[in-house]
Amino acid sequence: MKLVDLVSVAGVAALQAALVGLPKVGALARLERLRSRAWAATLPGLIVVGTLLVLALPSAARELIGLATVTVVPLTLIGLVMVARPRRVLVVVAPVALVLSFLGGPLGQLFASILTALGCLTLGVALARLTPARWLAVGLCAMCAADMVLFAVGAGQVSWGLMAQATAHAHGPVFDQVKIGTMTIDYPDLVLAAALGGIAADWHLQRLAATFTAALSAALGVIVLSVHLLPATVPIGLTYLLLRRRHRRTAQRPARSSPPAPSFAPVTACPTARAAVCPARRSTRGLAGVACSERPRTERAGGLQLICQ
Repeated sequence: MKLVDLVSVAGVAALQAALVGLPKVGALARLERLRSRAWAATLPGLIVVGTLLVLALPSAARELIGLATVTVVPLTLIGLVMVARPRRVLVVVAPVALVLSFLGGPLGQLFASILTALGCLTLGVALARLTPARWLAVGLCAMCAADMVLFAVGAGQVSWGLMAQATAHAHGPVFDQVKIGTMTIDYPDLVLAAALGGIAADWHLQRLAATFTAALSAALGVIVLSVHLLPATVPIGLTYLLLRRRHRRTAQRPARSSPPAPSFAPVTACPTARAAVCPARRSTRGLAGVACSERPRTERAGGLQLICQ
């Protein structure tokens, strides 16, 4: 295991954690008007349709790369303005990354990966807003399951190889994947991480989600160094399950209420007794009670109960 491999694993884990931690609360909230259960099929569809399409029609790999290249700039702009939290920093970083992505080599690929991740950030958060919470959980779990099944039958490896060949023959930067050093993550996996970020933002658990994502992604990356290829959706799925359990515990925890205020008010002397001119004798009944020859009455002044008998 070389140092460059460890740096690559750390870089990919940090990028996925950033996708989880960047969305702000309520980002793209206007899309909730279009909510429907049908959107839940989008997440597993990214994996299933993308894999089977490339297997059935290998030339479609170039079309998918071109589609990602065309949409990266508008998606990044939407992400900077409406989704990401440190907007001022990212507004400066994004144009620089766009220019430097044309340098080629590892450095150019790094900046292209940053732009790709920002584009996926917009798509993931949009899906989190368009899909009802329960159906989003179904879609997320279905995507992870489909990814593992496709890898188990060998279809995922073949499709990944065809996409890698098309990427190698592409001219200029490519925006259909994130590649940092020796580690690569595909487009659908990044969208899934961003969708998790949208969920975690609504639950106010982004820091915890980003920590879990970074740790699990790093662990998976170390394993990948030995077996070469594994589904990258697994860390996101596990993180979601952990967050859901934490969110349920928080929601079921009874809220702390302050003790009720006493129903009685302090008892003091009547106004005449307060001035020490009441002609009546003092009584032993009650706390600081005063017996007066006047007609019994109760008065309130300044929050204190005044009793005269």
